[in-house]
Amino acid sequence: MITKEEAVVLWLDLFEGITLKRKYEILQSYKKQVDIFDSIKNDYNKFESFIDANLFQKMCYALDMNFLNKQMIEYERIKVKVITYYSKEYPKLLKETATPPLILYCVGDTTLLNSECLAVVGTRRATRYGKRTTEQFVTTLSN
Repeated sequence: MITKEEAVVLWLDLFEGITLKRKYEILQSYKKQVDIFDSIKNDYNKFESFIDANLFQKMCYALDMNFLNKQMIEYERIKVKVITYYSKEYPKLLKETATPPLILYCVGDTTLLNSECLAVVGTRRATRYGKRTTEQFVTTLSN
């Protein structure tokens, strides 16, 4: 079972067509994130400048604790640990960045998230040169 705060973040992350900045805007438009469960269906006017009516309807439909708990069960089944911004395991230093990710999908030892580490942020369309150079750079730094 997940908390309602975590469920809201998981719910927002389901919708790839909304930028992270806009997702934060949605969260910040409520005093408490859990208020989204009771209020969002009546708040389309707050978000219509960046969410079309069809997507908004899908979002309202998906905002259901049973559905979101099933999503979490599926992640657990495939051995993916979901750490939301509101989870106690969320890395403290990552929260200090300008726009921290709302969710981390993790495989492996998540205790490493709170140790000294290096993150490499890339592109979806990396060139061969970029991949090779990054691999060499990271290998050198890790030794």
